Amino acid sequence: EKDRQLKLDCDHLDSNLTNDQQEEARKKRIIYRSKQRGFLEADLLLGSWATNNVPTMSSNELFEMELLLKEETLPLFNYICGKDPLPDHLKNLTIMKPLLHYASSANINSPETYASLKR
Repeated sequence: EKDRQLKLDCDHLDSNLTNDQQEEARKKRIIYRSKQRGFLEADLLLGSWATNNVPTMSSNELFEMELLLKEETLPLFNYICGKDPLPDHLKNLTIMKPLLHYASSANINSPETYASLKR
């Protein structure tokens, strides 16, 4: 119910925007939600990946990203980092492979990486 009301509110705000402006606002919301998970490591990992990838995503990929962001933060972080197996409903998302690759190659625990991602 909360998601439905939020969608209605966003749709109402977006109704005065052009299609391109609506798509841009959607992308900005996704990036913001990726950076503001409430768990520093997840914020850095998801936020940096989203900043680099969301601007060029297709509508379907944006929809997948929105589905991904509905997951609870800690389990999502554990899925992405490979600590827990991906649940079936996330396995076939096209964005998962590049996100998992990024997570396996990003060394967010190093002070240098942390400093560069926090900028």
